[in-house]
Amino acid sequence: IPQLEVLLRQVHSMQKVRQATAQELLRAQGCSEGLRQHLEQLEQRKDALDRPWQQVQESLQRAQLHRKEVEAKGQRCCGLCQEQHQDLEGTEQQLEQVQHLRRGHRWQYCQQLEAIMEEHKHLRYTHAPAHLEAELMHLEKMEEKWLSWERRVMDTEEQLGPEAPATSRLVQQDQEGAERQLEVELGRQQLILQHRDRLAEELQQLQRPLEAQPE
Repeated sequence: IPQLEVLLRQVHSMQKVRQATAQELLRAQGCSEGLRQHLEQLEQRKDALDRPWQQVQESLQRAQLHRKEVEAKGQRCCGLCQEQHQDLEGTEQQLEQVQHLRRGHRWQYCQQLEAIMEEHKHLRYTHAPAHLEAELMHLEKMEEKWLSWERRVMDTEEQLGPEAPATSRLVQQDQEGAERQLEVELGRQQLILQHRDRLAEELQQLQRPLEAQPE
């Protein structure tokens, strides 16, 4: 009889252990199902985040490509404006040199002509009238020729005078237009970068709850 009681107690103890084991198994199955559902939710959220992330990457690539195009275009515009400005400066310098040289030649010519005319006037009383008359006529023709040349130079100056400022204004307008276009392109580039930063920040905000959940 004592052995039977011992066996009964052992059987009763084993039944309790089996019941506890069954309960633990049920709890483990429940936890496993919860973890499986949580994993499915994580997969769904990951799939939902993949598309915005891909859009951010594509926007970033487009922004980088557009920035390179804008920089290249801006460099070309700046180079063209610089060349036009240098050409204009060279033209203005040449015009100033021509004007300075013409004034010097005119002054020398006037001095020489005045001295020759004074000398001929003085010799008019000591030489033959016919010879002096021919010399004076020659001088008058030279004077008329010089005045004609002077008028042509003045006409040329009048033609070139407005042209140089007009060319300068055109170059300045082209340069201002290129600068405005560059500012517009840079503004668009800044908006694209801001949009990219907002998308990245939203993506980080979406990732924080996933990182906070237990594995």
